Amino acid sequence: MKNSTIQLNLKSNPRAQHAFVTAFTLCLVAFLQQTSLAQPGRGPSAVAVGKVFKIRRAGSESFVGTIQPMRKSVVGTAVDGRVVSIDLKPGDPVDADPSRQDEQGFVGQPIMQLRTGTLEIEMGAAKIQLRLAEEAAKELAASLPKEIELANANARESTARLQYSKTDYERSRRLSGAGGAISQGELELARSLYLADQQSAQAAKIEFEKQSGTRELRLIQSRLRVDAAQAEVTRLNDLKAKYTIRAPFKGYVTQRLTDVGEWVTKGQPIVEVVQLDPIELIINTPQEHLQRIQQSLSASSEGSPLSARIAIEGLDENLSGVVKRIVSQADLRSRTFPVRIEIENPNDVLQPGMLGRATLAVGAEQDMLMVKKDALVLGGGRAKVFKVIGAGEESKVVDVSVVTGASSGDWIQVTGDLTEKDSVVLLGNERLRPGQAIKVTKTIEDTPDVE
Repeated sequence: MKNSTIQLNLKSNPRAQHAFVTAFTLCLVAFLQQTSLAQPGRGPSAVAVGKVFKIRRAGSESFVGTIQPMRKSVVGTAVDGRVVSIDLKPGDPVDADPSRQDEQGFVGQPIMQLRTGTLEIEMGAAKIQLRLAEEAAKELAASLPKEIELANANARESTARLQYSKTDYERSRRLSGAGGAISQGELELARSLYLADQQSAQAAKIEFEKQSGTRELRLIQSRLRVDAAQAEVTRLNDLKAKYTIRAPFKGYVTQRLTDVGEWVTKGQPIVEVVQLDPIELIINTPQEHLQRIQQSLSASSEGSPLSARIAIEGLDENLSGVVKRIVSQADLRSRTFPVRIEIENPNDVLQPGMLGRATLAVGAEQDMLMVKKDALVLGGGRAKVFKVIGAGEESKVVDVSVVTGASSGDWIQVTGDLTEKDSVVLLGNERLRPGQAIKVTKTIEDTPDVE
């Protein structure tokens, strides 16, 4: 029924019929061109070829490892309290941007908030005490010079009264000895006033010396009282900051261990946070390779770092990393040593737990034959390339089984019946058969990068 409908539509619409015929013809021509290539007995197949190159570089070893976070922190609380907010869930990102620094100097994103009601009351009282101490210090600084001046004036007044009473007492003594001009009682009164003025003058002198001698000490004490009140406010502010749990670094939450309304105690874990940029690949290195890696790592400390080519299962992109350190403790079951490789991970593509393979140039330098990866033909459980023999119209191909090795970009090491003078087919090799004639339409001149 559908075919009949198509035929009726084409007959009733000449323009559609013409377009259909044109498209069908083009598809048929393309198909015939495709099938004509690489068919024995139908002329040489058009191919593109490239050279086999020989390079000299350090031998490479590949090791399997697991992606691990650069840092992992189980964030806990430093105080007791009740949780009033915690919005982060596993998988949420957390930030630790220095530009977001608050007044206490904390730069991490808030993760959880504890109740601070009682603490706010204590902080209010501490701020009042600080204000009182500051005002008392200002008052003392303003009044102390006047107090010293008043003590000095009292001392001078007492000295003047002492001088007068002394003169009066001496006059009374003369009059009493000159025929009893004054009574004995008047003489005793003059004497007692003289002695009292002596004591008053001494007391005024001591007070003046005290006021002037302790001036700096009293000012220092007033400043210390201000400092003590300020320290209490600072202590409470620091304590208040602990009621807000913050991210220790930029990363992701992997576990949340509490919830709103719960009472948490000092030291209790709250969330687990991991850092993913940079990230680490930890490979397990057999004992026989350890010495060469150590030598390469020691040499790299004097110049360029020891790099590694990283291939992650499931990712097409090849990555690079830098060998940072060897953990000097073997796994007693496998007798392998962990080696940590740091990898930049700006887009957080790599995740902890991924399986990866690291290739390290840790062997002695050796000659390697390199071909472009397009030359490989895979199938039948083996890899092969088609080597070009002959020249011009006599050109044909033979298949050569190869064993692949280290790769570098679009190039890969091969071992087989090849030399650096040979050429291999890069394009058009999918349908070739051994001994088939070819026509070289293009020679690709790429060369491998020598690391």
